[in-house]
Amino acid sequence: MQHPYRPSTSPHTPSHNAGMTLVELLVAAALMGVLMLAFTQVFGGSLRASGELNARNELLSEAQIAQQFVAAKLQNAFYVYPSGSAIQLSQSGATTQNTTRSGAGQQWRVGTDPFIALLLPPTGRGQCPANAASTSVKNANRQFCFTFHAFYPVHRGTLVRSGLASAPPHDPQNDDTWVLMEYRANLFDGVDRTLDQVAQPPLDRPDLYRSRSAQMLADYVQPTTLAPRYTMFSTDEQGGTVYSVAFELRMLQRRVGKALTAPAGLAPLSTRVYPRNVP
Repeated sequence: MQHPYRPSTSPHTPSHNAGMTLVELLVAAALMGVLMLAFTQVFGGSLRASGELNARNELLSEAQIAQQFVAAKLQNAFYVYPSGSAIQLSQSGATTQNTTRSGAGQQWRVGTDPFIALLLPPTGRGQCPANAASTSVKNANRQFCFTFHAFYPVHRGTLVRSGLASAPPHDPQNDDTWVLMEYRANLFDGVDRTLDQVAQPPLDRPDLYRSRSAQMLADYVQPTTLAPRYTMFSTDEQGGTVYSVAFELRMLQRRVGKALTAPAGLAPLSTRVYPRNVP
C-alpha cells in the first residue's frame, strides 16, 4: 500500500513561521516610528503648554505682589500728589528716566504720565536729621522723617542698556516692555517732630535730598499704550486733595514668538486704595 507524500519535517528545512521577513520588519519599524513621532509631538505639546502656564502664573504672581506693595504705601499715605503735579526725581540716570514721554528727562507729571507720588508720615516722634547730617545720624533717626515715594514704569531696554548691576537680564524680544519702579527719598529737613508736626509742604524736588534710591518692583509690565489699553494710575480728588487712587497693571512677556499675558482676558489687575492718613 502506498502512502501519500509528506513533506519533510527535518529541522534543516526552512519554515515560514520561524520569524519575520525583511518587509515585515521594515513595516513594523515604520509603524513604530509613526507612533514615536506622535508621542513626541503630544508630549512636547504638553510640556510647552505646562511651561506657558507656569510662566503666566509667575507673571500674575509678580503683578499681585507689586500691586499689594503699592497699595500698602498708598493706604498709609499722608499726602498723595494731585493731577498736574510735576516732580523732578533726579538729574540723570536710567532708573528715573521718563521713557513714556519724549523729552521729559527725569521729570514726571501726575495725571499725564503713568506715575503716582506720595508722602508717608514719620513712624516715630523725635528730631528728623538735617539733610547735611552724617550718614550714621540719619540711619539712626530716619523714623522721625517724612519719606517720599513714587511709582512709575521705565522702558526695559533702557535699563538693560544702562549696564547697572540691578538692571534686568538681557532679553531682546522684550525690550519694549516696561519695568515698574519704586523711588524713595528720606526728607531730612531737621524738623523736630516731638509735637507731631505734620505740616510737610508738597515737594517737587526730591532729587535735592540725599539717601535716595530707585529699585525694580515688577519686570515684564505691558505698556499702557498696547492693546488692550489700561490706565496704570488714576486719582479721585477734590480741591487738590486726593481721596482715592486706582491702580491697574498688566503683564506681557514674549517667549519664542508667543506673547504671554497676565491676567488672562482683557481686564487688567485692578485695585482702588483710600489713603487713611490724609488730613
